[in-house]
Amino acid sequence: MPTRLKKAASGEFVRMGIPAQGQHRRAMLDFSIRLVLDDQNLLNCWSLEGGNITEIKCREKHLDTLQRVLRRNLRNELTATKGYAEILANSIDDPTLLEHANKTIKGAEDLLNFSESARQLSQTVQSDDPALPL
Repeated sequence: MPTRLKKAASGEFVRMGIPAQGQHRRAMLDFSIRLVLDDQNLLNCWSLEGGNITEIKCREKHLDTLQRVLRRNLRNELTATKGYAEILANSIDDPTLLEHANKTIKGAEDLLNFSESARQLSQTVQSDDPALPL
């Protein structure tokens, strides 16, 4: 008996994504398997459900790509801004201007750290999604 059926037979809810190739396009199908017990806790039947989730998966992939591009572009600009602010901080004597430069450096560092935290959170959320193990 395949592993997923064994899990379902033990009472575990099993859900999986299955890629499918049609005549004209590819699709992603979502299937779930669970057993249905009778009044004496004996196997009555298997419950199989499925649906087409191709559009959802395409949208998720698109959003993931946009998120990665946005984070990369922000990191690039923030790194440059931080570098320019450091150059300014090292070349000015005015205490007020030095304070502004240091605040700019700190703000850029905070946003770079936030961007990294967002990346890690995104990876964690994606890796913890039990809905569609493939």
